[in-house]
Amino acid sequence: RLSYSPEEERFDHRLHYQQALSDRVRSRLIAAQARRGSGDLELRYFRLETQWQYRRSTEGWNAALRGELQLAEGDDGPHRLRLAWTCARDLGPWQQRVNLLAGREFGSDPASGVSLELRAQITRRTNAGHRVGLSLFSDFNTTADLGSFDEQAHELGPIYKASLGSDWGLTAGMLFGLSDGAPDTTWRLMISRDF
Repeated sequence: RLSYSPEEERFDHRLHYQQALSDRVRSRLIAAQARRGSGDLELRYFRLETQWQYRRSTEGWNAALRGELQLAEGDDGPHRLRLAWTCARDLGPWQQRVNLLAGREFGSDPASGVSLELRAQITRRTNAGHRVGLSLFSDFNTTADLGSFDEQAHELGPIYKASLGSDWGLTAGMLFGLSDGAPDTTWRLMISRDF
């Protein structure tokens, strides 16, 4: 995954490796690097995720719980434990996706309270089999200091998803800041490969 924020001159990328442990449990290892301004590309964290898909239906309604342990590299901030609820629902050519995330920092200079985040997406399948739609990213800060809407980070923008052959996938999108606490513009490009 690659992301770039022009306003902050911030480039981030993450490399994922994931493996199914059973038909309902998947683990994922993530290494993330970032560059701020003209600085060097540096390792920021490693993250281990384990996801349990507790609902899978033929009607297109799927849901899972995911636990995450993120270990920051060096002085890149505190470590984090996070729990996520994720679901996807197919409604004809439409698809809804929602992620609710709650996390707690620990270690070096952690934030107080529990962080709260929302990721939501609605897309429609095109005749060519691709998907187009809208994504919402919201960071509500922490339960210790939620702040006002403009002190939080809320972003909305278009998203495009395509399969590139049988093994490759592409997701591209733009996010535009809705609140003062969010970047004005962020574009995202994600390339995936199944093995």
